[in-house]
This record gives sequence, structure tokens and C-alpha cells, in this order.
Amino acid sequence: MSIERETFPAMVRDGVLFARSDDGYWLDTGTPAAFLQANRDLVQGLRSGPMAPGLHDRGDGVFSKAASAILGAVVGPSVIFRGCEIADGARVERSVLAPAR
Repeated sequence: MSIERETFPAMVRDGVLFARSDDGYWLDTGTPAAFLQANRDLVQGLRSGPMAPGLHDRGDGVFSKAASAILGAVVGPSVIFRGCEIADGARVERSVLAPAR
């Protein structure tokens, strides 16, 4: 899907496209490199607002949700979502982990 080639032209045709200035964080994550950058920006706090509902701040730059099995080392800034498993001896750093759906 291309916002600029599909969504915006359709909204113009329907007469529902409006614009306003906003200094908030926004990034087109349509490429793997941009998606990776968005994850880095998330863990480095470059975007305002909460990272995600229900995340616990361990105080060391690592944010996690309960019900993840974290046996290895996690170095911040990192986010570990519910349902992830980090094996003993593994090391995770500067990452956002979520279980496969």
C-alpha cells in the first residue's frame, strides 16, 4: 500500500483530505530499513508519548510486559513484549522483541 499513490488520491477524490501542521513524530515505515529505524527511535525515546500500554520500566532502559521468559541478558534501550522467550546465555541489546503471530 502506498499512502501517497493510493490513499491520498482516493481521499482527494472523496473530498475528505485535510491537512494540518504537526511537530509530532511520524515516519513512513514502508521499507525494512525504515521499520528498523522506527524501532530504534522507539527504544531511544525519540518519539513522544508512551511506548506501548502496559510496559514496565525496569529502570535500566529495558521495558517489558509481564509473561515473558527472560533468562538471558537484556541491555537497554530495549522493549520486550509479552510472550517472548530469551534463553539463558542469550544477549539482547537495542532491540524490540515481539512474538510471531
